[in-house]
Amino acid sequence: MPAKLTLRVPLMPDELATDYCSRLALRNFRSASAFALDMGFHFSDITSKSDTAIAKLAEISGEPFPLLDENRLRWMTIDRGRLKGQVMARQTLRHKHYFGCPACFKQDIETSALPPTAAVRHRMHWMLASVQTCEKHHIALQKLGNRIVGNIKRNWSEIADTTVRNLPALAEAAVPMSPTDFEVYLIKRLYEAPTESWLDRLEFFAAEHTARVFGVAANPDIKASLDELSDHELREVGQAGFEIVNGGADSISRFLLDLQRNYRRDATKRRARDVTPAMVYGRIYASLKRLEKNLAYRPVQLIVAEHALANFPLGPGDNVFGVRLEERRLHSLSTAARQFSMGPSRILKIFTAGGLLPLPGWDDDVAVVDATEAERLIGLQMESITQVEAQSHLNVSANVMNSLIDCNLIARHKQSTGLHAHRFLVSELDTLLATVLSGAHPVATGTDGVLSLGRAAQTVQSSVHAITAMIIDRRLKWVGYRTDLRGFASIVVDPTEVASVLQQSHTLKLSTTATASRLSLSPSAVRHLVGKLLVATPMKHPVTHQIRLFFDETDLDRFDAEYVSLSNLSRLMNRHVRSLKMELAKRSILPVLEESRVMTIYRRADLDL
Repeated sequence: MPAKLTLRVPLMPDELATDYCSRLALRNFRSASAFALDMGFHFSDITSKSDTAIAKLAEISGEPFPLLDENRLRWMTIDRGRLKGQVMARQTLRHKHYFGCPACFKQDIETSALPPTAAVRHRMHWMLASVQTCEKHHIALQKLGNRIVGNIKRNWSEIADTTVRNLPALAEAAVPMSPTDFEVYLIKRLYEAPTESWLDRLEFFAAEHTARVFGVAANPDIKASLDELSDHELREVGQAGFEIVNGGADSISRFLLDLQRNYRRDATKRRARDVTPAMVYGRIYASLKRLEKNLAYRPVQLIVAEHALANFPLGPGDNVFGVRLEERRLHSLSTAARQFSMGPSRILKIFTAGGLLPLPGWDDDVAVVDATEAERLIGLQMESITQVEAQSHLNVSANVMNSLIDCNLIARHKQSTGLHAHRFLVSELDTLLATVLSGAHPVATGTDGVLSLGRAAQTVQSSVHAITAMIIDRRLKWVGYRTDLRGFASIVVDPTEVASVLQQSHTLKLSTTATASRLSLSPSAVRHLVGKLLVATPMKHPVTHQIRLFFDETDLDRFDAEYVSLSNLSRLMNRHVRSLKMELAKRSILPVLEESRVMTIYRRADLDL
């Protein structure tokens, strides 16, 4: 059994067990491989699953077995190793070269009584591929030598002597460089210092790889794979990715949303197919898809999957990284067009009219909308008909149709853009018909004492929509319908009853139309006189319940006694309007109110009438 060595070196907390063995060998003037054989074990066994080599190293060095065991990189599989409780992957580590900080080496020599070759030590975090800066001295790590020459692996005992001899040159070539937050995070995590990062829930190798993948995705100018990037590029993408994933689900989702919002397709392929998470997420999706069965990446896969399901027009049965969508949440132009067998252009008009599009900052072919609202709007469009079709459905004329629309008995829905943007729902038209015909009595053709809505409106000097409103409000005791006709054309009423209802509703005031007839003026002229020579009272119409202007007969009598229009005067004097106006002007008789092409009003007193 080997005894404890006389010439020993202390094990440092940041020193790999293999590097410590190399320094111990140098202290005893041997190479690490030869020294290990002299001590009864193979140098490569230090990183194996067996504890034999570590136990012998602890015995001859006097260092505690637990500390040596904690500081050894033990390979559990061909691609996975464990160091200080962290799981490493081969791509996490440097395998081609040794890197180090000349300022740290100089400090090692100055603070140690050991020979320089045994004093300088390699820090285990310098082996991490993503660490390229000395976090203590803020200088870039420098290449010290090759780890592999030919097919032979080299250890620290074969590098230390050259490092000591080249130390002045290395120190002179040092480049100032501050460590990135990502480098600081990896170093702290390796030495079990608190980091408070979301990445802590991932294994070490997965955390490092995830940051790199997101960093590459954040820089669309980088086309090469991670393995092909330079050290400078790896440092940049690592920091960029760390800024994205460090905050966890919120920051990752914001970044993915930015990718989606800024995604641009080839113009020739627009609307040709759906925009998928794979297309938008690019390398992120491809990398996580390749690693789908690797549970180490499951937390980040779930975040990306949930974002995809919540922001892409995926359908029932679709799944992202094993997360299945049970019912559609969103629609795009293409998914809605495919589901309802419509053209994307028509869907775009429907979504635009319904206020779903455009979305600020989004191209229409990339934007997504709520599936429930989108399907509701499309359903309304499919149920709706044009105004001409609605007139035919109700069996009314265009004038009556417009009258029913104006008094809000029929609702128009803007469901598209362009000439036929406003449409009518068949269900609402049927409801109106059913309401009007509810309780109506069948009558035969030629029944005495009843008239159609149009004839009744003419007889009582009202309108079809006014009588329709009476029927809906149940103000008429009797309503009938002809069995040989359909729609509004079939409805008949008693004109005497209609006139009675109108008289009860309206005894002392005249409408604008009635006032125009009374004064022999146009309705437009009457409206121009309001507030100037006529007094009008805004009132709710007893039939339509809309606010209308009504005039008192007493005020009309006053106006008629005091004023006369030029048109009425020309008829009274049997003179042409123009010649009469010129004659009055020659006599210095001027109108008290004149609106071009509407009316000209004179005071009767000025005319000696």
